[in-house]
Amino acid sequence: PYIPPPGVLQNPVLLRLHHGLEKRARELGYQLLTASSHHCVAHESELVERFVRLGVAGMVVYPVYFPEPRRDTPDDPLASRWPDLPLVVADIGFESWGRTMVAFDNRGLGRAMTRALLDRGHRRIAFMHRPADLLHNSVHERARGWRDALEAAGREI
Repeated sequence: PYIPPPGVLQNPVLLRLHHGLEKRARELGYQLLTASSHHCVAHESELVERFVRLGVAGMVVYPVYFPEPRRDTPDDPLASRWPDLPLVVADIGFESWGRTMVAFDNRGLGRAMTRALLDRGHRRIAFMHRPADLLHNSVHERARGWRDALEAAGREI
């Protein structure tokens, strides 16, 4: 959703994702084109449309989710537009979009973080929830891992 200008601290996960995509695209004989939607769903749609007009073979999108929360609706552009475009969403999205999704093991991460806190003697570990219909699978999966770890430790939630 946002590519910071040079010299501005960048998200290391997104940097690794971008470098991995670029490397694999190059290996397959493709060129990686990137753009930033600046946290705007309408601009995200304009960019996808522009790349489609340029004749891209496929697309990986890290969907906009901020500042407006994205909801699981059938009229979302990533769900309803470009049905024949091989479009992969990275880390966040809704299964109802019918898109291939690459997701990190956030459930394992939530479990590992909670287990580490329990191992250090913490007994009351809170998790700040978000409504289930809001976009950000990673948060929902981390919450499941948090719950798994507490239940496995016999802790009350």
